[in-house]
Amino acid sequence: MLASDTKASSTAKPSLSEWEVESFRFTLFTADARAPERLENWWREVSGVPDRRVAHDEQTHAEQGIVDEEMLRLKWQPGRIDWYLSPKLPESREEASKVISLGCAEPAMRRFRKHLDSWFDEKGPPESVRVALATVVMKAVQNRKQGYEILDALLPNVTLDIENIRDFRYIINRRRPSKSVANLEVNRLANWLVAELTPIRIEIRPGKRTTARQTWQGVSQLACRVEFDINTSPEYTGKFSAEKQREVLDELASLTLELVAEGDIP
Repeated sequence: MLASDTKASSTAKPSLSEWEVESFRFTLFTADARAPERLENWWREVSGVPDRRVAHDEQTHAEQGIVDEEMLRLKWQPGRIDWYLSPKLPESREEASKVISLGCAEPAMRRFRKHLDSWFDEKGPPESVRVALATVVMKAVQNRKQGYEILDALLPNVTLDIENIRDFRYIINRRRPSKSVANLEVNRLANWLVAELTPIRIEIRPGKRTTARQTWQGVSQLACRVEFDINTSPEYTGKFSAEKQREVLDELASLTLELVAEGDIP
């Protein structure tokens, strides 16, 4: 692997519509570590669904349930709030034989944003000191060589020995000045790799001695996989109101989709 300023790749970059989303996470690091007053109403207000699973103690509060055939999850802990969206888990080995995802990147991002906009509209979010959007995307490939050819096209400053490498991983953070908040820098952290994805189902039986056993394993799938964590820098000393959080989220979502489409660009 060599750095290159003038590298030309023979493989075209995949279009944005070719990438599928494994999961989203939206995070607020809050100014107040206490549990928000309306915390226990948030999930139902955002989802519009009464059925959910709740776990609660003094230090954590979590709710999750199926909304439009996708898993929506909320988690609070002192100083932090997370919203997650992920695919509904397959019920059988046959269901797991297909790629398990939220679908194409752009429409999936719109669906996640719709959930979060409902939260903002309800004036749910408390003031925060940082904002983050994490997204995991994948593109199925036939073999590792094809996967590395795609990464080679997406990583212009890296030259890959495509025929001989294995277990390649490229992690980089390229900061940019924020367009929505003055004097704020945004971290654009990306982890690029080719991975073998294998869905499994584990059955957990609680009791005096909690036991876990694997009940089935699905079909393995090779994929180009990229983990993005786009977040506001910790050096920023200002705070984000709910209105400003929404503006920053717009920017983080745009930066994420740009990286998916264009690859590792400054």
